[in-house]
Amino acid sequence: MVKLYIPKKRYLVKNQYDLVDQEGHLVFRHHSNFFRTKRFIVNSDNEVILNSNMFFGLREKHVITRKNEFIAFVSYKSILGKEILISKEGFKVNINKIMEFAILRNQEEVLRISKSDRNGFSYMVIVKEEMMNFLIMVTFTIIVMLDRLSPF
Repeated sequence: MVKLYIPKKRYLVKNQYDLVDQEGHLVFRHHSNFFRTKRFIVNSDNEVILNSNMFFGLREKHVITRKNEFIAFVSYKSILGKEILISKEGFKVNINKIMEFAILRNQEEVLRISKSDRNGFSYMVIVKEEMMNFLIMVTFTIIVMLDRLSPF
């Protein structure tokens, strides 16, 4: 498992979040377009790893792709229950509190996001290394969805 950190939110013109390692080096950067319907995860070399496009309908749905190849859908089943669906077999999301959750695959925890254990950082992300690229994009998609569903 790899431990990454999300620094405290700064107010920027761009909607951007960084994920840094324990030494503070950039590992991934998440940013979105002006309308926030498209999201991108880039690595430290600024190469796009995955992107997410939001579609509107009865429920908000995000389509995650890599180089225009479909990877997964992420949507919410219930606004009240905040049940998140990922169309990848075996994945389940357990939400503890707003912005604190775990992703399980076949009952094994593969990602956990919780309050940071270090000053200067909002959240800590612990992720299984071999699925990191996909799970980081899913994580940011879920954070965006929870933020939009939150009454606060």
